[in-house]
Amino acid sequence: VLSEAMAEKGGHVHGIDLSQPMIEAAKIHIQTQPFQVDYRCIRTSECVANHERYDMITCMEMLEHVADPSAILRDIASLLKPNGYAFLSTLNRGIKSYLGAIVAAEYLTNLVPKGTHRHAWFIKPMELVNMCEKAGLKVVALSGMDYHPLLKSANLSRRLGINYLLAVQKPLSSDINTTSAH
Repeated sequence: VLSEAMAEKGGHVHGIDLSQPMIEAAKIHIQTQPFQVDYRCIRTSECVANHERYDMITCMEMLEHVADPSAILRDIASLLKPNGYAFLSTLNRGIKSYLGAIVAAEYLTNLVPKGTHRHAWFIKPMELVNMCEKAGLKVVALSGMDYHPLLKSANLSRRLGINYLLAVQKPLSSDINTTSAH
């Protein structure tokens, strides 16, 4: 959805995922659109190995689903051009996120399939900030995000208890040479 919205605004967009069925569904959907997205089933580490570089990377609602989010962030740092930006969103690890993202979203409203989330893999904001800094990325902004399922809308907020967004930038002087086993 985000990939197509950015392409519609004129961006040259690559959408990646490890799920081949998700990529195939996206490829089918994009055929009905007047713009293009290059959808690929590929790991971030493969993009690094291919020496790909980007002005901007979005990583939305994904980090809480991987065993080693630090590896993804190192890959993002390697993939960003100097002065490039990455926008990350994830779930905070706490009681509010457990109740909102697991109990409410998975069991009460069935917004996502049961078992989608592992609360232990949710990431506290300062943990994500530290991971980004260790990867050589500079934090630009941190904001909460309130999701309103009945209204099918979301808005930025100061509340970091459930969903939050982090904007980071790769400094000009950064010479990140990291490898990932991801």
